[in-house]
Amino acid sequence: MPKRTINRQAAELSLKVKKELVKSAKNGGSIVEMAKKHQLDYAVVQSLLWQENALTLQGTKTIITRRLKSLSKARRQPDRDQLSWEAQENVDYLYYAAKEMQRQLDKVSKVKKSIDEILA
Repeated sequence: MPKRTINRQAAELSLKVKKELVKSAKNGGSIVEMAKKHQLDYAVVQSLLWQENALTLQGTKTIITRRLKSLSKARRQPDRDQLSWEAQENVDYLYYAAKEMQRQLDKVSKVKKSIDEILA
């Protein structure tokens, strides 16, 4: 019997687990923590998140750093343009992820304030 590939393992995850992993990534969770929680291999979780376009914040930072380091080594203008575009895409992703996290934090603060008022 052939060995299941990482992408196939990621595809075979239940819809519930997939949604939890994507939500966790968008809320700033780490792949290591997600893998431990769901007893999955790191590579399977990473593959799923790549497929779903749901990168973790740390992963996005790493991608940006690599693109910027590669930029100085790229010799051709089209290569530099591509690396620059990829870095910009990831910076935009971080911006919108941070914006969404702030919105969620505001909701939590509002609920906490309401509870504190009720208990006071």
